Order: sequence, then structure tokens, then C-alpha cells
Amino acid sequence: MKIFILTEGGKNKGMGHISRCLSLYQAFESKGYSSQLIVSGDSSILMTLQGTDYLRLEWINKPSEILSIVNKADIIIIDSYYCPLDLYHKFANRCKKAIYIDDNIRIEYPEGIVINGVMCGEKLNYPKTKNITYLLGQDYAFLRKDFWDVPIRKINKEINSIMIMVGSNDINGLSFRILKSIIAKFPKAEKTIVLYNGETPYLEYFNDNSTVYFDLTSSEMKAIMIKSDIAISAAGQTTYELCRVGTPFVAINTADNQSYSINCFKNNGLIRQVIQNNDSELETKILLELDKLSDYHLRKAISQKMQKSITGKGPLTVIEYLLQNFHKNS
Repeated sequence: MKIFILTEGGKNKGMGHISRCLSLYQAFESKGYSSQLIVSGDSSILMTLQGTDYLRLEWINKPSEILSIVNKADIIIIDSYYCPLDLYHKFANRCKKAIYIDDNIRIEYPEGIVINGVMCGEKLNYPKTKNITYLLGQDYAFLRKDFWDVPIRKINKEINSIMIMVGSNDINGLSFRILKSIIAKFPKAEKTIVLYNGETPYLEYFNDNSTVYFDLTSSEMKAIMIKSDIAISAAGQTTYELCRVGTPFVAINTADNQSYSINCFKNNGLIRQVIQNNDSELETKILLELDKLSDYHLRKAISQKMQKSITGKGPLTVIEYLLQNFHKNS
């Protein structure tokens, strides 16, 4: 089969699209099918794509080139906030089955399958269209292969390790503002900061218990999440991985497109509050949440609920459906 997965990402666009498309690439691979990732992005994406069959191409700006590449494909999957409607129609006309990953009912898609794997995705008011099939909700959540199978979370009595990860949209050194605010409250706890670039400003905030990591693989990220008793995280794709491993976290909304999903987390009791990244009382509110989550019994209850909510099988469920649907209609 000829399968292409098109998306975008990078330092200024975020890595969420790439992460979830990579999960589908891995799911195809697990079923014995080869696919190619075609990604519009800067050099910051290269580490994430290492070991995959990928092409780095500004494909939205080069429609003739991308349409020539994907012509007569069996399956094309598109995950984009920028692809225009007319290009979606051209993709749909050049393949046997078109799939669109959509977070927010962005446009009226041509015939195909629309997937939204966010929590409560099934409650969004998608238009009922005859030629569109919808796969909606957390059963289809996009988790990378390393998160498909994880152990039942062990909850420590005390908070000994804290992870900070606010994604590629680290507004004005937000990671280090957070670090500075929690050092006094948790002086002995190990603090791990995960960044997407090699710059390390604000070094004066570090102490012997602070470590910075850059551009981690999914395996390395999983290990840090499991080791951490608690996390402070941007409210994007990482929240689903934290749920899968059962690491309770404080959520910071760093982008408008995170709002719906993370508020569903709150409504389902997986987090207590959503803190806005531009909140003038951000540090105070984080400390308040950490104080509440210091309670062992609360962390344990939340962790158990998290692991029950996200099974990790979303990408496999998606690919099994796509393959069955494709062969049934071929």
C-alpha cells in the first residue's frame, strides 16, 4: 500500500502534530505496513523524526510538488492547521481514502474520515455529513508507541521529583519562572526541565537538584514521567502521555487550541484547575496546586483515574479501522 502522512511542526508551531502523526506511523508499522511522513518544519523536528521514513517539505506552499508525490496513493492522512480547503479536495481526488485529523471543526472537509482523539471529542458539534465518517474521543487518542504499554503507577508518599515541561511555546522563559517559584517550597526534590531547544537562560535559578533535558525521545520522556511524582505541563499532547503513565500534573494553558481538551480533563476529575500562561498570579496558583497535590491519597486517586481514562491503544484502534475500511471498500 502507498500511505502518506502529512503534517507540520517545529520550534514556532509546536510538536503536537508531529507526535500524533508519528503514533500513526508506528501503528501502521506494527501492522506490517510502510508509510511516509511528510513534514513542514524547521530543523528542530529532526530528532523527533529520527529512524522514520520522512520527507521535510513545505508542502502547503508547494502544492504541485506534493500532489505529484502523493498521486494515486491508497491512504493520505493530513494533520494541519494551515492547509487550505482546495488542497484538501485535491488530496481527496488523488487517493483511495483520505483522512483528516481535526481538533476544532476547522473546515468542511471533502469525503473521507475525520479523526479527533481529544477527550470529549465526541461532544463537539461536528456537522452530520453523508460522506464523512467521524472517529471522535479519547478512544482514539494519539499516543506514541512507547506509551502503548505502561505499568500501573506506583504513588510515593512524598513528592521527591517534579517535572516541568511547557512545550515549544515557552513564553518568556516560563519554565524557569516556574522553577524559581518551586525551589523554596521543594528544596530537596529533584526538578527536571524538558525543553525543545539548546538554550539555557536563567541559570541563576538552578541548584544541585535541577536538571535540563533537550529534545528527548519518547522513550526518554516516558522514563522521566514515570520517575516524576508530579508534573507541571503545558496543556497539549503531553497531557495524554502523562495520563497514560499516571503522573498527576498541574496544567498550564499555553495556546488557544488547548482549551477544549484540557477543560475536559478538569471536568472529568483528571486535574484540579487550568492555569493560563498569562495569569498574573501564575506562580502563586501553581504553588497552591502543588500544595493540594502533596496529599498522597489525592494523587493516588487522580493517578488511578488518569490511567483508566487513556488506554494507550488509540493509534492501533485508528489504524485497524482504517485498514478494515480500506479493504472493505477496495
